[in-house]
Amino acid sequence: ERVEIIRGPGSALYGSDASSGVINVITKTAGTIRGSEAGARLDSFDTQTVWLQHGAEWNGYDIGLTVEASTTDGPRPFIARDRLNQSGHAELGYDNLDLRLAVSRDHWRVLAEHMQKDDYGIGITGGSYLDPVTRANDRLTGIAWLYDNPGIAPDWGLKAELRYRDLAYSSGNGFWDVPGTFLSEQRAAEQRFNAEAGLTYAGFRNHRLSFGGGYVWQDLYEVERIDNGVPTFFAPEQSRRNSYLYLQDVWQLSEAWELTAGARYDRFSDVGGTLNPRAGLVWQTSDRLTTKLMVGRAFRAPSFLELYAQTGATTPNASLKPEESTTWDLSFAYRASRNLNLGVTFFDYLQKNPIVDAGGTFRNVDPHRIQGI
Repeated sequence: ERVEIIRGPGSALYGSDASSGVINVITKTAGTIRGSEAGARLDSFDTQTVWLQHGAEWNGYDIGLTVEASTTDGPRPFIARDRLNQSGHAELGYDNLDLRLAVSRDHWRVLAEHMQKDDYGIGITGGSYLDPVTRANDRLTGIAWLYDNPGIAPDWGLKAELRYRDLAYSSGNGFWDVPGTFLSEQRAAEQRFNAEAGLTYAGFRNHRLSFGGGYVWQDLYEVERIDNGVPTFFAPEQSRRNSYLYLQDVWQLSEAWELTAGARYDRFSDVGGTLNPRAGLVWQTSDRLTTKLMVGRAFRAPSFLELYAQTGATTPNASLKPEESTTWDLSFAYRASRNLNLGVTFFDYLQKNPIVDAGGTFRNVDPHRIQGI
């Protein structure tokens, strides 16, 4: 339906990984799909797609269904020389299936999804060898229950959600870590459950408060690696739990000034706790000029790959610390005419404990700062 881009550190509301911004993809839901549509597309890289969407009302329920199936050869980039000094095209084609069902009524929605890729070429292995034979597959299945009632009581609003997702990957017939001599088969699955509830309160003059909390459980399971027919260690089966609380206030200081301030505290079972505040001041300088000053802190927790997974290209590091960053933004937006908007932004970005692949092992390295316009 639309894509929202929220610039700047977003961990004060969205938690881990929202270091530089948030991209929010809002898909079509049951209430926005009416009737039936079908179509087909032909695109670059011999990509062929067919799709169907249908929306209807049944006994007071809005129901929406979308189906898309596609096949592609992928970009097939030419590799002039791999680790064995061989050249050729990296095979990246795959078949894709995407199914989505939405059911809604009044203030609640139920969303179900299933996506899978089959016959997936990996192109080049972690050991930097061309691999024209591997055909991997992956899938994602999920279900969500969402509730949104902005007027549950005078001055009060309530949002709540429950989500469950299951992801799985298999290298299929395996891939050649060393072509002709070392065949590796890998499989892994991860499930994730999260629950969140939040309230809004507008009973204070010129203020709009938002506060809430949530819980996330991640579980890495069915991890398996077989090298030349022999079971081999790849990564331990691990779980991670994360509890969090957040608070935000939007304060209308005057007709021309607005201040937004908030913070979120996250507690991870494996990497500890972190507090991330954010504040933004907006000044409607004139009818055409808007000035914004923003400062915020964000973080990224190490991934399971960085903490635990031994691959042909990288070695894990269980002692990694979360990445932390602080960003300052000063921006000016000027509406020159109905069809012309001008803008300039000055920024300062400081990142601590960045996680990098240093000589094949994931490590935290020295802080770095980026400043620009």
